[in-house]
Amino acid sequence: MKKQGSLLVALTAGCVALFAACVPAPVPTTTTTVAPVDCTVRGNDADLHGCDLSGADLYYADLLRANLSGANLTGADLRFANLTEADLTDANLTDANMASVSAYDADLTNADLTDADLSNAYLTGSTLTGVTWLNTTCPTGIVQDTECPTESGTG
Repeated sequence: MKKQGSLLVALTAGCVALFAACVPAPVPTTTTTVAPVDCTVRGNDADLHGCDLSGADLYYADLLRANLSGANLTGADLRFANLTEADLTDANLTDANMASVSAYDADLTNADLTDADLSNAYLTGSTLTGVTWLNTTCPTGIVQDTECPTESGTG
């Protein structure tokens, strides 16, 4: 009987040791901190996504290929700015002055151009899917609530 008790203890100890080997080791946790966007940055390839640039003076700003997706540009002065290949997806451009802006091949998907002034603007090759056109001054100088022509000479 003593042998059986010793065997039972040995088997139990072996099972406990085996089970412990099957439990996964704790995984160390790491925290990744995403740096906030610097909304004062300007220039080619600037990352300004989600920035509040309402009322900003961006007169003659060079924002070639800039990421302005989701940015608030309400009332911003973008006259003569270079927005070529810029990402303006979901940007709020309500009441923005975009007269003579160069926005060739820009992405304005779902942008809000309510009351925006696009007089003499160049939008050739731009994506205008889902844009809100409401009381928008088109490149042709005509105010309308429907999609504008992409250049002043095309309408």
